[in-house]
Amino acid sequence: MRPETPTRARCLQTGVTALELAIVTAIGATLVAAAAPDFSGFVANAQLRSASENLRSGLRLAQIEAIKRQAPVELVLTDDEPGSASVRPASDGRNWVIRAPSPGGGFELLQSLAGAAQTPRVRVEADRGVFAFDPLDAFARTRTAMRPRAATCASTWSTGMPAADRCGSSCARPDRA
Repeated sequence: MRPETPTRARCLQTGVTALELAIVTAIGATLVAAAAPDFSGFVANAQLRSASENLRSGLRLAQIEAIKRQAPVELVLTDDEPGSASVRPASDGRNWVIRAPSPGGGFELLQSLAGAAQTPRVRVEADRGVFAFDPLDAFARTRTAMRPRAATCASTWSTGMPAADRCGSSCARPDRA
């Protein structure tokens, strides 16, 4: 037989102590500080990829529109607001428009993209400001004037480092010649 020993009622702890909270907060802050540089690099690469994909799809759309219309179509890089077809070409623009010559003179706006709003720290640099597509390609004069054979372009992060050095995002030869 065992003698009966008095038992104390245990009170279960509900919550955390200040020391436990301080330790968890310090560990969390250390992890966040260690991950912050990697996250900013991820955001930079994501914006570069997005700008490159937007430009690539714009070039492809301009080519398809030229074939569909059986008329020249241009993709114009610009720093102007892309709301109209009469924009000033720039070889290092943030925005682009796709336009086609209208029968009455001037240009018809087919599509535009405000890259400055979507990827504000990315600038597209190219060897020209206008990428023109001519589906007929019948004359040598038209080929040199309207269809770029070796056009190149690359997205650049605002620090000036080319995208190809950061994430391999670049586009070349908008036509399949």
